[in-house]
Amino acid sequence: MLPLVLSSDSHVFEPPDLWQTRIDRAFRDRAPRIERIDGGDHVVVEADQILSGIGLISNAGARFETPETISAQGRFEDVHRGGYDPEQHLKDMALDGVAGEVLYPSQGLFYFKVADPLLMSAIFRAYNDWLAEFCRTDPARLKGIAMINLDDVEDGLCELERAARLGLAGAMITEYPAEDRRYDQPEYERFWAAAAALDMPLSLHTATRRQGKIRGAGPGTLRDASSRATKAFYPALSMCDMIFSGVFERHPHLTLAIVEFELAWAPNVLASMDYTYRERHGEAIYRFKGLPSRRRGRHAAQRLLPPQPRIGVRGRLRLELPGGSHRHSPARRRPGQHFGAT
Repeated sequence: MLPLVLSSDSHVFEPPDLWQTRIDRAFRDRAPRIERIDGGDHVVVEADQILSGIGLISNAGARFETPETISAQGRFEDVHRGGYDPEQHLKDMALDGVAGEVLYPSQGLFYFKVADPLLMSAIFRAYNDWLAEFCRTDPARLKGIAMINLDDVEDGLCELERAARLGLAGAMITEYPAEDRRYDQPEYERFWAAAAALDMPLSLHTATRRQGKIRGAGPGTLRDASSRATKAFYPALSMCDMIFSGVFERHPHLTLAIVEFELAWAPNVLASMDYTYRERHGEAIYRFKGLPSRRRGRHAAQRLLPPQPRIGVRGRLRLELPGGSHRHSPARRRPGQHFGAT
């Protein structure tokens, strides 16, 4: 019998016609679509804004054997079917020995950079509807994470409640909002309270900054490499904003997951938080009963797996810092390749 393996960060691949068929009609002409540019497929939104290519998705699995074959010039027909077909997805999980998965988007991560908040919210609603249907194929094994726009907190709160009714297991918000609307602001209080009351864990997933460079179709630059090497900076700021402002003290049942940022940065940040709290009283003005890093947080490796494959971030943990390796759902093996094989 295979051991119980739960994937806390897997990914679906959004079908090319998702937004043309599901988005509110008023946004259909501006909705995301896949266009073939210079031989590769790219996600385009609005009239001509290129958000990303699909190369790393269509090349899934290649890096394990021949990394030199990875190319940004990916095409949709090369994407593994399990990324968007739930029945095939479950077959792939069985092949890999995975009992259950928490599911995030692939190209959808970049939609947090869409400038128009109304368009972004419409994109998210359409995605959440599709993801909920995907997960209903096997609700015990497939746990979807909704995308939520908090530019308008009231709108985000309504979508969070709707996502819970759809049966989704949690919600992802931007890893870093606009500078003047960071997560220490009181405008988010009702949202934190609702997430805790609904038992909907919140995720800060990589590549979801609200503002910043659109990836586009151009070549990589030195600054791209620098940003990637320091990508944990922004979710660390968001985490510190929430902890230092007492969010988890006021909402003790709230769960936060920081996803796909690895873990090595966390001990240094936690130690720096304690130093700041002890030595910089004028800055760390919220008063805890103990040091901030020891209040309620622990990383995912310290959690005990449940006896049943009930997927999702649940329980009394207030802070999750998943790290190490993870697997993207569309990134299945090439024919004849199996994870763990020697």
